[in-house]
Amino acid sequence: MAIELVYQEKDVEDLLEQDCMGYIGLDFVARQLRTAVGIVDVIAAHPEIENLKYVIEIKKGALDSSAYTQVLKYTNWLNSEESDGGKILYLPMLIGTHLTGDLPALCINFDVDEHYTVAFYNQVTYRLFSFDPKKGVCFAWCSTNQLEHQKLLVNDHNHLQQILCDKESAEMGEWEAKRALGKLLESQDGGEAKITLVKSEVSA
Repeated sequence: MAIELVYQEKDVEDLLEQDCMGYIGLDFVARQLRTAVGIVDVIAAHPEIENLKYVIEIKKGALDSSAYTQVLKYTNWLNSEESDGGKILYLPMLIGTHLTGDLPALCINFDVDEHYTVAFYNQVTYRLFSFDPKKGVCFAWCSTNQLEHQKLLVNDHNHLQQILCDKESAEMGEWEAKRALGKLLESQDGGEAKITLVKSEVSA
C-alpha cells in the first residue's frame, strides 16, 4: 500500500524560512508579503549581490501559465513601487512539483551563481520541490520535460547549425586561398626583380 505524502504551500515556506540558503542558495527576507496586487509567498535576497531580491511564488502542484503570470505581476509591481528609485531589483522565481504547458520554453532552472550575468535578469526561474521519506526534501535543479524540450529544439535546428558550420568552413577556405595567392604573388615579384637585376648587370 502506497503512502501519499500531503503538504501545503505553507510547509514549503516554513522550509525556506528555516534554511533558505541551504535549499536554494538565497537569504530569507520575508514571507506572505502583502502588496496592492496580491500576497507574495516569499521574498529572498542574493547573498553577494546587494539589492538583488527574488519574488518567489510557491505552488504545491504543477507550475503553469497562471503561476507564471502571477509571479510576473508581483515582480513588476515591486520593481515599480518598492525598488527605492531603481536601487533594488526584484527577479521572479517559481517553486512547484513540475512544469506544464509552455513553461519549459519560458523558464530556466535557477542557479544562484549564474545570476552574476545580466542575461538572466529578464528570465523567470524555477526550482522543483519534492519530498521522499528516504531522501528527504529536495529542490531540484531541472525539469525532465524541459530537458526533453531542449533536445527537441536542438534536433529541430540542427540544419541551422550545419549551415553556420558550412559558412564558417567556406570563409576559412576563402581566407586560406587568398593567403596562398598572396604568397605566390610575393614570390613571383621577387623573381622578376632578380631577373631584371641580372639583365641590367649583363648589359653593363
